[in-house]
Amino acid sequence: MADTFVDAVNAKAEGKNTISQEGLDLVKTFESFKPNAYYDRGGKKGALTVGYGFTKNDIPNLNESYVMDKPAAEKMLPDLITNKYGAVVSDTVKVPLNDQQFSALASLAYNIGPTAFKKSTLVKKLNSGDIEGATQEFTRWNKAGGKPVEGLTRRRTAEQALFKGDTMGLGKILEKQKFKLPTSMKTTMFQTENPNPFPMPDEPQDNQETPQDIQPPATNFLFT
Repeated sequence: MADTFVDAVNAKAEGKNTISQEGLDLVKTFESFKPNAYYDRGGKKGALTVGYGFTKNDIPNLNESYVMDKPAAEKMLPDLITNKYGAVVSDTVKVPLNDQQFSALASLAYNIGPTAFKKSTLVKKLNSGDIEGATQEFTRWNKAGGKPVEGLTRRRTAEQALFKGDTMGLGKILEKQKFKLPTSMKTTMFQTENPNPFPMPDEPQDNQETPQDIQPPATNFLFT
């Protein structure tokens, strides 16, 4: 624990937090790679999405006919998570983080959106020094329509495990994920209108903001 804290202090001081391989595997597992643009919640009311959950916020020229190859997505994802959503984490969190903690928080910010992340109780507890309390906040972002959703619970539990440095526990969660998805989600080719079986998560009741840019959990079996 002492070494972990020292590493976190050094990383914060040098401003060098980056997304870890475990963090990338987590995002890939729940976002999945999809080469064809699609609407993430079915129909045009959802967010137009491609690759590993990239939206117009990430690709300004994204349109319904957009096609992305996997090498381009693999190159874009770590840069996006580290430099865009990781920047949200770095700007918001005032306590030292190691790369696993940083990666878990960046994954959460990517999923629930920067606005929701910045105003979350999790960040408030973290900045007050309540690390344990902040750790427990991950799993509160698991409801849709007021009810817990299994896919969201798994993602939050995976992020929580990564935040705690429990890479073995994280690996087990990601291995289980591939067996929990509908058969229709286990293909890499999607039509433009893609009904997604995972609804967007509700905000915890003590957060006043409305979550934005929420990416639905999907499927990808990458874990090293």
